[in-house]
Amino acid sequence: MKRLAAVLVFVLAAVFAAGRVRADHRSVPQPCVSTGSLDPDNVSYQSSAISAIDTWRSRVLLVHGNDDRNVQFSQTTGLVQLLRAHNVYHELIVFPDETHEPLLHKRYLYRSTAWMHFWAGF
Repeated sequence: MKRLAAVLVFVLAAVFAAGRVRADHRSVPQPCVSTGSLDPDNVSYQSSAISAIDTWRSRVLLVHGNDDRNVQFSQTTGLVQLLRAHNVYHELIVFPDETHEPLLHKRYLYRSTAWMHFWAGF
């Protein structure tokens, strides 16, 4: 179960912002996590995986394209800050000029290989 939780982190990154939704269903940018401005009383924050980061024990692999239009890159950097603050082991792979899913086959293979190596070392 811990492995599943860590694998889903990069999928759940969209939840991280504890964001509101506009009429066109895109996330509204949220304040930077480093300012401590996420409201713990907010229902969307309480529903996110980040609200339980104190209990995270599993390793985390984050893979992000910096041209991702589904998940803001600032959400990943905020998550990295939280993981560091809570001493959660993590690795980060950033693909420059890449979207939410790898467009180049070689990057898809690199991501898949990195994922296998990450879990082989578990």
